Amino acid sequence: MRIISITAYELLRGAMYINVTGRRDRELNITLSLISELTVIPFTSEDAKIASHIQAKLKEAGKVVSDADNINRLCLCK
Repeated sequence: MRIISITAYELLRGAMYINVTGRRDRELNITLSLISELTVIPFTSEDAKIASHIQAKLKEAGKVVSDADNINRLCLCK
């Protein structure tokens, strides 16, 4: 299974918050273990340029696509 680096950050952000505020390691350890089993696809500056261009063209055409869907679609097509 593949995820993009932004998704890995989002997963870790939540687990780290629980770790820091609740002083619990379980969620963080599970999340780190999960991510280590996945292929993490980087989101590069070139990806940002392409994704922003796609988003602008879609908006111009009156189509609404979330940033997350746009970025995920771009990265997972690599």
